[in-house]
Amino acid sequence: MYDPEVDIWFAELIKHSESMGYHEFAKKLPLWRDFLQICREFGIVNAVEAAGGTLVTAPESMQPLVRRAAELEQRYSAGDHTALEELVALWARVAEDPAVRRDHLLLRAVAQYNMGGALRRMPGQAARAAAVIRTAIRLLPASSAYRSAFMIGLAQALAPEHDLAGLREAVALVAEAVRADPGTAALGGAALHDVGVSAHEVGEIESSLEAIDLSLTAFRLLHEGVYPDPEEPGGAASAMVQILRNRHRLSRDPDDLSKAVSMAESAQVPTESAEWGSRRNGLAVCLRVRYDEVGDPADLDRAIDIHRDALDRVAPDAEIRPYHLHGLGVALRRRYAARDTPEDLTLCSRAHEEMLELVRPGDPIYPTALEGYGHTLRVLYQAKGRIGDLRQAVALHREGLAYETGPGRVSMVCNLGIDLRQLYMSTGDVATLEEAIDLLREATAGRRSSTGNDTALFTLGSCLMDKYQAFGDSAVGAEAIRILEELLAHTPENSPDREVRLGNLAAALILRHVHEPETHGEDLLDRAERLLAEAVSRSKGLDRARHLVNLAQCIMQRSGHEKSEPGMRRLVGLMEEACALCPVEAANGAAYRINLAMGYAKLYELTADPAALARGLGLLREASAAGVDQYPLAVMRLARGWGDQSSHRGRWDEAAETYGYALDALDRLVDESSVREHKQQWLRQAEGLAAAAAAAHVRAGDPWSAVVALERGRTRLLADALGEDAAETDRLARAHPALAEAYRSAAATLRGMQSLSLEPMPGDNRPPAHAFAEARRQREEVLLRIRSMPGFERFRLPDAGRDVSNAARLGPLLYVVPGVEAGFALLVIGESVRVHALPALTWAELRPRMTRYFQDYERAATDLHRWHRALDDTTAWMWEAIMEPLLDLVPDCAELTLIPTGMIASLPLHVAWTPDAGTATGRRFALDHLPLVFAPSAKARAAADRAASTAVSAPAALLAVEDPQPVAAAPLRYSRYEIDAGCARFPEGSRLTGEEASREAVLAALDGHTVQHFACHGYADWGQVLDSYLLLAHDERLTLRDLLARPAGTRRLVVLSACETSLPHVELADEVVGIATGFLQGGAAGVIGSMWRVPDVSTALLLSRFYILWRDGAHPAEALRTAQRWLRDATNRELRSAYPEIMDRYAPIPEPLREVWGTGRDFAHPAYWAAFTYMGA
Repeated sequence: MYDPEVDIWFAELIKHSESMGYHEFAKKLPLWRDFLQICREFGIVNAVEAAGGTLVTAPESMQPLVRRAAELEQRYSAGDHTALEELVALWARVAEDPAVRRDHLLLRAVAQYNMGGALRRMPGQAARAAAVIRTAIRLLPASSAYRSAFMIGLAQALAPEHDLAGLREAVALVAEAVRADPGTAALGGAALHDVGVSAHEVGEIESSLEAIDLSLTAFRLLHEGVYPDPEEPGGAASAMVQILRNRHRLSRDPDDLSKAVSMAESAQVPTESAEWGSRRNGLAVCLRVRYDEVGDPADLDRAIDIHRDALDRVAPDAEIRPYHLHGLGVALRRRYAARDTPEDLTLCSRAHEEMLELVRPGDPIYPTALEGYGHTLRVLYQAKGRIGDLRQAVALHREGLAYETGPGRVSMVCNLGIDLRQLYMSTGDVATLEEAIDLLREATAGRRSSTGNDTALFTLGSCLMDKYQAFGDSAVGAEAIRILEELLAHTPENSPDREVRLGNLAAALILRHVHEPETHGEDLLDRAERLLAEAVSRSKGLDRARHLVNLAQCIMQRSGHEKSEPGMRRLVGLMEEACALCPVEAANGAAYRINLAMGYAKLYELTADPAALARGLGLLREASAAGVDQYPLAVMRLARGWGDQSSHRGRWDEAAETYGYALDALDRLVDESSVREHKQQWLRQAEGLAAAAAAAHVRAGDPWSAVVALERGRTRLLADALGEDAAETDRLARAHPALAEAYRSAAATLRGMQSLSLEPMPGDNRPPAHAFAEARRQREEVLLRIRSMPGFERFRLPDAGRDVSNAARLGPLLYVVPGVEAGFALLVIGESVRVHALPALTWAELRPRMTRYFQDYERAATDLHRWHRALDDTTAWMWEAIMEPLLDLVPDCAELTLIPTGMIASLPLHVAWTPDAGTATGRRFALDHLPLVFAPSAKARAAADRAASTAVSAPAALLAVEDPQPVAAAPLRYSRYEIDAGCARFPEGSRLTGEEASREAVLAALDGHTVQHFACHGYADWGQVLDSYLLLAHDERLTLRDLLARPAGTRRLVVLSACETSLPHVELADEVVGIATGFLQGGAAGVIGSMWRVPDVSTALLLSRFYILWRDGAHPAEALRTAQRWLRDATNRELRSAYPEIMDRYAPIPEPLREVWGTGRDFAHPAYWAAFTYMGA
């Protein structure tokens, strides 16, 4: 303002305004120019006073300070903002000068005002500026000509504060000032503009209608000419357009949009104006927003035409071009949704792509570009079913969230939430759903209704329904329905959003009925059917298809529908119409066809119409081929249901085929899940699937496929850790060392993440869900590069058949499978498979026996004899039902690898027995026939063999953890004997005893020892299996989670001389999750663990004998078997002769009684010698 070049600028502006026809505006410009010239010569306050005929004069002593103030103002105008601090100090000095305070009250007021003016221009000093200017006003007489200027200055100081009361005061101050002195109108207009901007910002940030209305008041006064508009002509009108649109987001009053459109029309300028492109964009956006609310297609078509016309006219590098590209993309996407016109979606994608090419990070519109293109990619995914589009949408919206910190953040969060929900529905990864819910809760908390916030709430309600469907939490379902009902209640009848909200609320009501039918009866279904009928009538294309399917589901839930052929044909008809509208490659296409297939299956049950069965099976095949990548959860559930029905009908080939589709989907669900608990969720739902598939293959005459099916369904949580074939990776390292290193690094990162719990433990810094997704993406990128290399096309691709073949080359494998009508066993020798029926191994027989077995085991502390009887009864039944038929089947071999499936993995098959008077105990046990090695799966067996080969070359060293203390459990009085035996056979190693055996010390020592022996307490946690643990000093826990989070080491053998360390989790029996398998996953070649709580004296004897046998050359499995048979058959005298110190401490028998005692066998019962099993190679 103080720069003389401003005069030149004014001359050009006057000439330009006249040429553009803005004559009234041009007349005002010379007045403002003259006023600025006075300001330059006398200062702002004196200029104002000069207009009133009075000047302030400073005493001689103050003149140097006044001149210095003028110099500082010029420095500030030249861009030196540091001048303001000196300026504030200078005017403060003038104001506080004693002579000024005594004799020059007016000068003191002016100095205070000028100090406030300097403060107002300093960041964060507006409040202080306002206080100083208030003081200046109080110093003025009521009649002073300065008063109006000071009041406007105060208004300008209040404007940036975002305080609603202060902003209202500013408007009132301007009005009062201009009333008193019309000559201050120009300054008043500038102040009002600042107030209007600030009030608008308050309204957006706080969702405040009151602030929005105050902003409208300020700009309306400028627009109506009450005060001069400091912007170019139409500026206030343009601002009011945006304010009215934002007001509508809060008020939901359609009249706001009509006013905005009218205001936008009035704000249009000639095409030659620099503002033309911006004003056209504002009008187009208003029309599109009004379409969103009112639904008039003409508004949408006109908005598209305006954007296209503007893009044809503006330069390629014009600043407004990205805004028109965005508006065009959004409008085309809306039209595609309304009219199902694929060409609109194609053009929409091109517009957003071009926009993203034009903008750069840091541009104000960059987050908008990311959001718009991400939204379009999600719509493309829904139309085309390409999962890559959806993943790219997630990435774009994540990036946008990092840049968007203003009011647009809610919209960005909403879009990301929708992406994540869609990704959950596609992959089954619960972490993505949980992340979406957390983001949306944060974004919507405490916000009032608005268009953007309503969309976020709608998405939150839909996500909560997904969670309710997965986990059945009634409170979650109730919250979701409440949100969806409130949204629908204030959605106008003619809103384009209404049909979507109708459909989602109806789907929620149906789901609530499914989960809680007794609570609500069919009232929910009645309401849902009414809502869906309206939604169907309003919709077309993919939206109509979705509502038709939900309507079919609603009818299906009504009692008796499945018994009515007309009812079923109506359902099939509705779903056929939906499938005709939704191609199989669309996002829901596979799911709809699976539902239709199940409808035909039910129709076949009613009518025995072979055409219905054929049509259903064809649909299932079509849907499974596409759906395993799009909707694996739907494929798994419904393909399994089809397989069950096919089995019931005795159509075994068909059952085997459809169970295969379900296993494919399970693979996808587990692979896509980020954390272990989510994998467990899907595996829990799939329990028994692999066994059913195997049974179907057996009945269909294909036993090899039965073995492959069993292997596919086992130890999925272990598979990733064991899946890396060292030989294959070494071959890659020789051919492509950089790729091999990149793969190992990416795989290790992902494996470490996947081992973590969903709920963070103390000290567990769990990565966010998108970190898992990024780690998985990086691993997949490396795998794709590897598979592009000749000779590595199938690198790390799952191949259960190959896993079985690799393990069978090491020795026979025996799978044992319970069944509904009968169980069976599959013996794999080389490439051949023999099937043996086990008629007594049925679920009906097994479940109650398992229940009694574990109930009696839990009571062992108070009723040991009852537990012993339960063990005897169960193992005797196991002989007849399982082991006796199989031992005749097995040829003579060095060892047999047992792979029990389902619940029988928790039973000690090696202890199955039959009476035999010729033995020391009167019983013959399964382990008397041959060594039995247990394995979670064929893959685990082969991986253990590779680990054993690696461990042979490593120096033999023992880590011995002996009776950690202090702990809140009984001391292990005999543990030192077994540790002594181990240390005697391993001169090299570490022994951690008592307080030395801390968690930190044990973790530090794990990787440096090939043999590890833990003589401590252990506990299996069935509620949170990853929390199963070994108890270390000071009650610290070495959990299964700790083991899984560690990189694989070189371990030949881990001996777990602790309770329940080899007992797998019963609920996920096929996963064989336990501490022993945790060590296998950590790279151990073999693990000895216990299946029940073990007495420490018999354990000390057993393991002391084991170390002698093993280190004398026996295989660990054979050494354990021999030691168990020795402990079982040895008399007390023989035991005392071998281990006098242990036995004398155990039974200090007086000499007269020792002879009789010596003939007994105190440890003959299996509870003492049979708890331990060997797992691995």
